[in-house]
Amino acid sequence: MKLIVLYLLAVCCYSLANTSQQTIEQRKLKEILKDLNGVQRSLQHSTMMLNTPQNIGDHCSVSALECFQEELEDHFNMSKSEDRTQKKFFRSLGRQITVSAVKLGEQGSAASNCTKCNEYPKENVAQFFEKMKSLIQMALARLN
Repeated sequence: MKLIVLYLLAVCCYSLANTSQQTIEQRKLKEILKDLNGVQRSLQHSTMMLNTPQNIGDHCSVSALECFQEELEDHFNMSKSEDRTQKKFFRSLGRQITVSAVKLGEQGSAASNCTKCNEYPKENVAQFFEKMKSLIQMALARLN
């Protein structure tokens, strides 16, 4: 009898821990989306053209996220930005919880087949942020 109770307790604890991790990841992605909207508004008048991941496959989400982050650093130097929202947003993209949330639900492990960042077509800043928003929303949908 004690063994069954211990087993059920372990199953409940595991279930709660797994759910809370997913909730934390969902909260983080929602926070990133909110910050992304602020960053997008502050940079929407930029005329820069950025390499923008397109048609991200089921196994290239993390690669695309890294490309978005790389482009933000290369063109806007966000890691050293004076704007707190931009700096926070940039750091959030690289956090392990964000990467694991984006990676969740990926199929296969053929990340080496993903398009390299500099091979993506260049698009304007507005399109760049829309594609990034789409990636984050797709990851959020996978968590639900």
